[in-house]
Amino acid sequence: MDEKYIWPLVGVALGWALSLFSSLLKDRAERRQKLGVLVSKLLHVHTQILTLQQVTEIFKDHAENWQEYEPMRKRLTQRHFLEPESHVVSLRDAIDDISGLYPVEARSLHNLVDMLLKNKNTSLVAASKSKDLYIRMLSMYEVGLCGAEKMLQTCVRRYARRHGFYTYVNLLWELHRSKSVKYKKNVEYVEKFSAEAWDIFNKLQRESSSPQPTASSPEYGEHGAPDGRNANKP
Repeated sequence: MDEKYIWPLVGVALGWALSLFSSLLKDRAERRQKLGVLVSKLLHVHTQILTLQQVTEIFKDHAENWQEYEPMRKRLTQRHFLEPESHVVSLRDAIDDISGLYPVEARSLHNLVDMLLKNKNTSLVAASKSKDLYIRMLSMYEVGLCGAEKMLQTCVRRYARRHGFYTYVNLLWELHRSKSVKYKKNVEYVEKFSAEAWDIFNKLQRESSSPQPTASSPEYGEHGAPDGRNANKP
């Protein structure tokens, strides 16, 4: 075959190969980016669960009874677990982004998020009036939370491994930090913070439950001012 026909064909083949290689690199980069975002979101939720478990255990040591403990546990969970709400939205978006790659796993992740939201909204205030009933209900609640934590850890490991070796090693180190000296110092800080938070919660609880003085109360004077003074006078 004449060379004038060969070189154009070689050029076309090389162009096609380079285009294919570039497309593969782009797809791989986009896939790693989606996996990286998902790993970051899941790891954040996993850390929140560990913190919630630790703080609520410390709260148990400060509560005098279950009826005092449950409102505090509920308030802590509502205010700090899976908050802000925009984080849950971004987590679902990250799951949707990988649904084209792993459709079945994405469905399982959405189910896991639904389970965590139900756990967040669980209230055991009515059950706290009965010690035996509350202990059984709280045990079921804590077992469900522990199971969700294990599932999250498994998912984070899986997607970190798919993201890359370096990410997987970093994740293993992050999970291993729970046994390090630095983590123990963090535990001491959390314990101190939990004790202070418990005192604040108790104060707010007392203030919200205590009756507020009205104009007809004995401590108000004839004109509705404290100590019997005229409200219009200094």
